[in-house]
Amino acid sequence: MPRRRLLYRAMKAGFWAFAIRGIGRAMTITRTLILARLLAPTEFGLMGIAVVVMLLLDRLSQTGFTEALIQREGDIDEYLDSTWTIEIIRNVILAGLLLLAAPLVAMFYVAPELLPILRVLAISVVVRGFTNTGVVAFRRALEFDKQFRFELSQRITEVVVGIAAAIILRNVWALVFGVLASSVVRVVMSFVLVPQGRRLEFNRAKARDLFSFGKWVLVSGVMTYFVMNLDDLVVGKLVGVAGLGLYRMAFTISQAVATELAQVTNQVTFPAYSQVQGSLARLTSAYRQTLHAVAFLAFPAALGVFVVAQDFTAVVLGEHWLPMVRALQIMSIGGLIRSLGATAAPLLNATGNPKMAARYVALKLFVLASLIYPLAVTNGLSGAAAATAIASLVSTVGTLRRVSIVLKRSWLETVRPMLFPALHGTITALAIYGVRSMFAPESGWIPLAAMIAVGAAVYTVVVQVSARRLGYDDAVQLWASIKGLRAAS
Repeated sequence: MPRRRLLYRAMKAGFWAFAIRGIGRAMTITRTLILARLLAPTEFGLMGIAVVVMLLLDRLSQTGFTEALIQREGDIDEYLDSTWTIEIIRNVILAGLLLLAAPLVAMFYVAPELLPILRVLAISVVVRGFTNTGVVAFRRALEFDKQFRFELSQRITEVVVGIAAAIILRNVWALVFGVLASSVVRVVMSFVLVPQGRRLEFNRAKARDLFSFGKWVLVSGVMTYFVMNLDDLVVGKLVGVAGLGLYRMAFTISQAVATELAQVTNQVTFPAYSQVQGSLARLTSAYRQTLHAVAFLAFPAALGVFVVAQDFTAVVLGEHWLPMVRALQIMSIGGLIRSLGATAAPLLNATGNPKMAARYVALKLFVLASLIYPLAVTNGLSGAAAATAIASLVSTVGTLRRVSIVLKRSWLETVRPMLFPALHGTITALAIYGVRSMFAPESGWIPLAAMIAVGAAVYTVVVQVSARRLGYDDAVQLWASIKGLRAAS
């Protein structure tokens, strides 16, 4: 019964986490598509550079305390005030560094418009530092219904303010004001959902205790930053601000599913794995279910984006975004690979191997750093996209092999849960391509809608056929197991 309750809690948390990321991502994508009609690629490029710089400073000073608190057994209340104090100090210092770096960044990218943008965004950095650290309990206790309200309020604010400002201003400041408003709401909601107040306190022993675990999260976070943003830094310099706007738009669309799967996987499985880390059988079962669920969603989404990329870009975004199509297709495959690899890090961290997880991030960074410049110089946006996809492939193969060692299973047995979803996704992509060939060379809302409808129908059918004819218990069995666990709880 305790085991079933934990599994059901993890599944319930997964539902809320998917709701958080799914609804939030849907809102973000909707906002992006609307803003793509109102703003030029240059505006997105300017904001992209600002965000990359902010994230760099953030990752270089990451404490890893949140992950340490989630992984820690027992009561964590005594640590929250010290953590809150450290976060405030950290964010004030970050804001100061951002102000100092602003002129240099504007000079490096030959974009003087960046100077006031970075100065205003420094305010949002300070504001976010006052977020109530008690919200970490939502993830730790798998209370993702509360996390849902916490994150959704921020997304709604950013979307509403961003669109309203874009209609009025028609420039990059619409994006800036959206981020600033979201930061304010984040702090307010953290104290609404966790009424317990915080007080300034610094306990060196407690901070040292948390950092003993969090230091590897810091190392991994810094390397992950460069893995995720090195291509932006290079593209922004080599191709220009407008090229970076195209590149980031392609990334946003192609990674819509992959990014959310990676985030949900980390948020839900890390605390769940931490609670069953003493049982190899339960860890193995939980990981296989996770890998299956990620593959079940990622393959059709990524392959579908690959096929409809040109039609979607022309119809939804407009003709001026078409130069990004090839990069969008390559990124969709890279996102698929990345979402599968993202299932490994939570398990390695939960079993006390954050150092091992950091090593594979380092491997990915090494491959990316070796390829990004030559490929971007010779092939522009598509070359940069290819470099990220290759780096993801190398890292994912390595991390999945490490998982098989931790679980004491063969590599083929470890990755088997994703084989049927791969087959289903491929069949679906071929069906979509067939529909596209029927309408070619025409492009419009009707052909695009037909491709999406056929893809959804074909995927549903092949999943059902596999379940009933081949005995492969995909979506049908997964739903049945969830209902059984719910009844048992």
